[in-house]
Amino acid sequence: MVRSQIHFKRLSLTDIKIDIKRIPKKKTLIAAMGAVDVKGKWEKSSWGRKLIVQKRRATLNDFDRFKLMLAKIKISFPLTDFLSNSPAKTSTSATPTATSPGEADKKRRHFSSISPRGCCREEATSGAFI
Repeated sequence: MVRSQIHFKRLSLTDIKIDIKRIPKKKTLIAAMGAVDVKGKWEKSSWGRKLIVQKRRATLNDFDRFKLMLAKIKISFPLTDFLSNSPAKTSTSATPTATSPGEADKKRRHFSSISPRGCCREEATSGAFI
């Protein structure tokens, strides 16, 4: 551990505390850190665990990433299975009214007679609008 100056904005405070005097010797500082178990507390903190996971994932090869993907699928499958078997949600929209077969044919004939240009087929083929 080399002592150096660090800009104040680069520091982040944690809940881990050591009771030491100002400007202790290296030997005293290491002994105080060992007595309080700073390393163990750091590894148990969420920030420390996150950094450990990042380092572990950085060393994974393709096969390890594949195994990790399979493990995630295996863990999430019971959840998706449970959610898919839950009772269906009732729709709040009104049910469409049934139309007679004649009305459906009229609508179908009307839309089939419109050409892409927006006019009737008969007029488009006669050359009136070309």
